[in-house]
Amino acid sequence: MKKVFGLFVAVVAVLAMASCGGGSNTPKGVAEQFIKAIQDKDGEKMASLVYYPDGKAPTSSTEKDQLAELMNSKISTTYDNNGALKSYEILSEELSEDGNEAVVKAKMVFEKKTDEDDIKLKKDSEGNWKIDLSK
Repeated sequence: MKKVFGLFVAVVAVLAMASCGGGSNTPKGVAEQFIKAIQDKDGEKMASLVYYPDGKAPTSSTEKDQLAELMNSKISTTYDNNGALKSYEILSEELSEDGNEAVVKAKMVFEKKTDEDDIKLKKDSEGNWKIDLSK
């Protein structure tokens, strides 16, 4: 009976972890979501993953729509210059000492060229990883 109960607990734990997204709120997971949004030409998704200092995030639907349009414009320019994003690979992930910043190195294969980029991330005030677009 104890073995059956132990197996049941293990199965429930695995299912619970799988339903939580399996680490999507990690620097690597957020970088992958951002790159996938580029690949899908989804400016709205990209905008939702951007880091804003406290009090600076767009709040109105107009501001959010403008940001999504800006992201879509960036995607169009990238695709015009490089062709479509065919594939990507996460090469590495480095966390800062305090654990609030990270750099994810990604290789992106476009139709016309291949790039390796460092994607900077920061934790927001709620502890979620976001893409840091500041220079």
